[in-house]
Amino acid sequence: MMKETIIKVGPNYELKDILQHVLNGSDLAWKILWLQIIGVSGTIDVLQLEEGVNDSEEGLLIDWPKLINLSNSIQETIELLIIADADSNKLKRYVDDDELRRECMLCIEMVDSSYWLLNDNSGVHLSPF
Repeated sequence: MMKETIIKVGPNYELKDILQHVLNGSDLAWKILWLQIIGVSGTIDVLQLEEGVNDSEEGLLIDWPKLINLSNSIQETIELLIIADADSNKLKRYVDDDELRRECMLCIEMVDSSYWLLNDNSGVHLSPF
């Protein structure tokens, strides 16, 4: 039986720090469902990226190397919701956040610039903080 792990960490972590604790990230499919960030000047078009993700029906499918690159371009994370699973068919917008957390192997969420909420359904995708 798999063991679910829920971790709450403070806002002093950035996405790039969180991703360093993901084990075998390249083995998972990734999708960004919500994004509100401040980017490092000159690295990404934040407004275009936010609108592309937040206004889309399905979110933004992104591979592990591109997610790492994106994380290095973020100066501050205000709100963020990223899901991952070995089965890319599970990566979709769910009606209910509880269902999302049950169905997807990994969920990474920044809540209102206040804290990160990390949900690892398998108990094996996050290393200790």
